[in-house]
Amino acid sequence: PSFKVKVPKPLETGRLPKGVEPTAYDLALEIDPAADTFSGEVKIQVSLARPAGAIVLHAADIKIKSASILSGGRRIQADVLHRKAAGASKEAEELVLLASEEVGSGEAVIQLAYSAPLTEQLRGIYKVKNEGESFVFTQFEPSDARRLLPCFDDPLYKVPFEVRVTVPKGNEVFGNAPRTNTTTKGDKVSYQFAKSKPMPSYLLALAIGPLEVRQGPTEPTSIRIIATKGKTKHGDYALKAAAEQLEILNRYFGIPYPYAKLDLVAVPNFSAGAMENVGLVTFREELLLVDEQASALQKRRVAAVMAHELAHQWFGNLVTMPWWDDLWLNEGFATYFETVVLKEWSPEMRAGLELQSRSAHAMNIDSLKAARAVRQPVANTYEALEAFDGITYLKGAAVISMLEQWVGKEAFRRGVAQYMKDFS
Repeated sequence: PSFKVKVPKPLETGRLPKGVEPTAYDLALEIDPAADTFSGEVKIQVSLARPAGAIVLHAADIKIKSASILSGGRRIQADVLHRKAAGASKEAEELVLLASEEVGSGEAVIQLAYSAPLTEQLRGIYKVKNEGESFVFTQFEPSDARRLLPCFDDPLYKVPFEVRVTVPKGNEVFGNAPRTNTTTKGDKVSYQFAKSKPMPSYLLALAIGPLEVRQGPTEPTSIRIIATKGKTKHGDYALKAAAEQLEILNRYFGIPYPYAKLDLVAVPNFSAGAMENVGLVTFREELLLVDEQASALQKRRVAAVMAHELAHQWFGNLVTMPWWDDLWLNEGFATYFETVVLKEWSPEMRAGLELQSRSAHAMNIDSLKAARAVRQPVANTYEALEAFDGITYLKGAAVISMLEQWVGKEAFRRGVAQYMKDFS
């Protein structure tokens, strides 16, 4: 830049400096599941609290081709600087845009063109080979959306996403929102998705490849099973569980399922058990696809994981923690709601006994000198992953159960429903 730019230093919290907030994303991707890289262009609408010469956001393993900022009717070119965040181990995960002239306060648009790798690391955006075919899936929680696109990768920022994905013919693409348009040009197909409801970046998701779809109920919510070819036939139990459990949760919260559709995706290679992405919930295959002759234990696992991920659509997705030190509330509630839902949906599963067993396990953990409180301070993004443990899930659920018993089931339900209305 031709003027002196004040570049904010990396914060010890691993978070981004205040003063620039995203308000919307417009993302265009070109992805070939068989390739080793993909390309993208993103327009990020932002609001600046004060004039700035440097803007800091997240990007990991992303190569920027061009960067500019639209502000006050002018296009301002920007240089880029990749740097480590505080607490980072090896990778540079912060992207600093150095504007060629000062960007005024108020509304602006960051425009970036870039490319990035398609790895097999089962985090961020990754590729999977299955029975000779290539697929792409995503897993972003807690902080890997920055591998798909440069973004403000912090749960505090809940904004709408508009996404368009271009792929080779023969591939389907599924996202958080319904498709609105499909266009074919030569040997490529572009899928346009509706603007999503506001959501944090960690809940953005894609599933790409020669996938098969099975439509379940369409009212009041469209529910589908998505899997590799020949496997959606094993989705009867999951479709039934999802439809009936959604009805229970609708009643409990007094708020209808908040998103336009619900796709349940069986991922052939997935490190997490399941992930509550808005409208596109991903599962390990064995936690979604079971036959009628499956054992009672297998069915129970599918039903419990389903209840957990569906509860997250309200607790976590509709209402979101501002930072990862409140993860226990997010996961503790979803774990506890497995019991609430299963006790009503299938009393013979004796979900209350399961909760007792889990509470005993939490107490065993609590008896150790190394025990910690359920609400763990998370000093930076890189400590967030460590918080996904038995204390967060099981002790969190046990504490919430104890609170419900103390205030009474109906008072507790009314309180939670009011919380949802207040903070949606």
